[in-house]
Order: sequence, then C-alpha cells, then structure tokens
Amino acid sequence: MRPKLLPPHLRPSGKPNPIDAMHDLASDGLHSKSEEECVEIFDRVRKVFEYVFGNLNVRIEEARDFVKSLEGLQPKATAKLKE
Repeated sequence: MRPKLLPPHLRPSGKPNPIDAMHDLASDGLHSKSEEECVEIFDRVRKVFEYVFGNLNVRIEEARDFVKSLEGLQPKATAKLKE
C-alpha cells in the first residue's frame, strides 16, 4: 500500500487516489504502450494531473505564507513578554 501523499480534499472519498491512478497509467504506458497510446493516456489524465498539482502547489504556497506570518509574529510576542 502506498502512503497517502495528498491532503484529503485531493483524495475524494470512494474514488481512487489520483496519484496512484496517474502512476499506474504512466507505468503501463511506459512499459507496454506505443507513443500514440501514451498520448491518448496523457489526454485522459491531463485534467486530473493539472488539478491535483495545481491545487497542491497552491496549498504549498499558502503553507509557506502562513509560516512566514507566524515567524513575523514571534519577535513581537517575544518583545512584549520582555517588557
């Protein structure tokens, strides 16, 4: 069983894990399909790929901004404690 790399909102309940599905299709394409068949596979998974990684990148950026905001609070909180 593969670890769950995605946050829950990108793993819809009752549906396959998108990363697993994309991995399986890509692996099958690389190992047993022609170039034309791989293009067809990509066309099928493109929307899923763009959605998952687009939203994952947004979450990563939001998390970075959140951490920076927290770091910006720390010196002020520490200074108030010293007063």
